[in-house]
Amino acid sequence: MKKIITTFLLFVLPQLGCKSTQLSKENYSDVIKNMDELKKLQQDNFEKLSFSVSKKQFQIAKHPKILLEDQLGRKWLFKIGNVSSIGSATVYDFFLAFGHRSPAIFSKTLIINGKKTPGTLQRFLNTKGTLENRSFFELNQDNIDYLARTHLLSWLTLNHHVHPRQFIFVVEEPTDEPQIMRVDNAVEWYLIQSDSLELQYESPILWQVRQAGYGGYWRSVIVKNDINYTELLSLAEYINKMPDDLYIRLFKNLLDHNMLYSSDKPLEENKALFPEIDYDLSPDEFKKLLLERKNKILKDYKAFLGNIRKLAEKHYIANRIKSTDLEKEKQRILVHLQTLKQEELALSEQLKENKSEQGELNLNFSFDAFQILSEFLCQEIVCPEWDPNKLLTRLDELSKSTQNKFELKAIQNVHDFIVKNKNINRSDYLKINKLQFNANKVFDLKNP
Repeated sequence: MKKIITTFLLFVLPQLGCKSTQLSKENYSDVIKNMDELKKLQQDNFEKLSFSVSKKQFQIAKHPKILLEDQLGRKWLFKIGNVSSIGSATVYDFFLAFGHRSPAIFSKTLIINGKKTPGTLQRFLNTKGTLENRSFFELNQDNIDYLARTHLLSWLTLNHHVHPRQFIFVVEEPTDEPQIMRVDNAVEWYLIQSDSLELQYESPILWQVRQAGYGGYWRSVIVKNDINYTELLSLAEYINKMPDDLYIRLFKNLLDHNMLYSSDKPLEENKALFPEIDYDLSPDEFKKLLLERKNKILKDYKAFLGNIRKLAEKHYIANRIKSTDLEKEKQRILVHLQTLKQEELALSEQLKENKSEQGELNLNFSFDAFQILSEFLCQEIVCPEWDPNKLLTRLDELSKSTQNKFELKAIQNVHDFIVKNKNINRSDYLKINKLQFNANKVFDLKNP
């Protein structure tokens, strides 16, 4: 009898009074209007910022990352290059549209050592560790709900590159309750025909990463009994009923760029490492599959929660399921957007009194030398024609092409690193990966 009641509460009741057809654009107009206004405010404020190199820098990073400060003293993380730049911005917009907190990300080209250097800028937040350092049983209800919504939204955006270190605990003030937040987002679009909405799903790209995916989270909250089924189903239904043209515009930038710069690894590297994945997908085909996923999300997500329920049958599900409330979900999203708008309006006032022009940045870095370093640390299966002596020759030629002392220092550092490690076993993935995560150490990215 208990099983029948639970099934009714979870699957039948949420469907009462809910049609599967899409709602009109008017039902989403307030959200779209507020999102567009917020995005414009954010971009306007961002363009008024100027940046200098922070005295403190990272010691470990796979991609070169530089800690900067704006004229208000706030720290920012500048990730050099275009890797995942469009993918991370797409996920941010998607999270924003559905009331989910995530650090804003902006594209920016800075003049470093006299050369234009593209990259992305994101606020560097005060944190108290990552999810890797905590147990799921320590999380409060807000953080539990955040992880569940992140899983749902990430399924829709192919944001599968996930592991505990990508969830940070943010504190604005020392006395604040830490809020969990997802960082380092990406769109693994090439997995759309092979991934699955299952508890144990992990991206094949993360085969070497411990605790990838959301399996550990779901198993923990099942025991804790803290799943807000109603709110999750309301979000799924709200997305499901969004008109297709409004929904797909959230992916416009990604589709316009043929899904380039969408994920953490260059596409050619993924093709070499994971040839079994089908990468022959056009933007039109990807668009079609995105819409199919969106239009099936309510049905598929109910099935997913049904599997969660089966695992939880030995634990009493305390929070009863109520009918989904799309108006309540809409208001939750509007409150999130309007709160961010007020923050941007206050920032706009601050910037009126703190005008500053962006100057050239100088530090021990060379983008060309970094590209040579990346080739040196390329795995054997990806770069079979590998010759460290040729790379050293290119570095020598590069050093003759510049008189900038900071670039020359960076080029010399890369040269010394290659000489020291030129006999490395390139079939040892773990060794290569460890060296890759020391890129910043090679360049010694301190304020010179």
